[in-house]
Amino acid sequence: MKRGRLPLTALRSFEVAGRLLSFTRAAEELSMTQAAVSYAVRTLETQLGVRLFQRSHRAVALTETGSRFHADVSAGLARI
Repeated sequence: MKRGRLPLTALRSFEVAGRLLSFTRAAEELSMTQAAVSYAVRTLETQLGVRLFQRSHRAVALTETGSRFHADVSAGLARI
C-alpha cells in the first residue's frame, strides 16, 4: 500500500460502508448520496493502490486487505 495523506471524508465513508457492508446505508448515515460514498471509497482505493471491497450486483464485501484496513481505520477514528 502506498503511504501519504488520505482524505478524512474517504476514510469515514470507508469505515461506515465497511461496518454496514452497504454504500446505500452508509450514505444515509453520513447524509451523503450513494454515489458520493462510492466515489470516496474508489478514491481511497486508487490512492492506496488496493481493492478494499468486492462489488457485485447490489452487494459489497470487504476484501481481505479491506478487512484489515477497516479494523485499523475504525480503531483510529474511535481514538479521535
